[in-house]
Amino acid sequence: MSDRPSSRIGAAAGLAFVLLAFVGNAIATSGSTVDEHSSGAELLRDLQAHHGAAFHVGAVVELLAFLALLAFVAYVAALVRRAEGDGGWLWLTALGGGVLTIAIKLGSAAPMLAAVWRVDDLDATTARTLVDLNSFAFFISFATLAMFVGCASAVALRTALLPRWLAAGGVVVAVAQVATMTIGLTSAPILPYLLTAIWIAAVSVVLTRRAGSRRTAAASRAAAAAA
Repeated sequence: MSDRPSSRIGAAAGLAFVLLAFVGNAIATSGSTVDEHSSGAELLRDLQAHHGAAFHVGAVVELLAFLALLAFVAYVAALVRRAEGDGGWLWLTALGGGVLTIAIKLGSAAPMLAAVWRVDDLDATTARTLVDLNSFAFFISFATLAMFVGCASAVALRTALLPRWLAAGGVVVAVAQVATMTIGLTSAPILPYLLTAIWIAAVSVVLTRRAGSRRTAAASRAAAAAA
């Protein structure tokens, strides 16, 4: 694992993603009371009531979150590739899963941005459709995020890239995420998603500490050599 400052940035980007994503979502949806069972008319009224500055600030914060996730995915994929060795393919699957997750989530923002931009021209059916596009994109991203977490964790289990409990936990939450998707677009898959977010934050902390300790060790060796 590199001791360069960029390593700490890449490692810490996972924790930044989790914090920014939850803060941004909380800001953007502040005061909202609708859910997947709400009618089109209820969704339209909610959009009309909550399309101001808070929504835009929250949306920008969430955008920054997924830029941070991209950095973290790239960093973890590089570590997994090094640990897996020549001929490995799980690192590339993990990278693909992470990149697909980001692409789906950023793409899902377009219907909501369009809904907010045209909120005065929407009817209830169009509002329902745009919100559903966003919701189902979020649902689909559970599978791609599980691909990233599951593949990275599988390699970590074999190579001690992560503490064993953390690697095993990643495999479990990835399987749980996919399994609960069979229930459909309900609240059931949300718990595994939250556990996945906690896993990402924990991995980020572990890797950041390792990168920091290696950098400190390298600086100590350089100072000793100079003396």
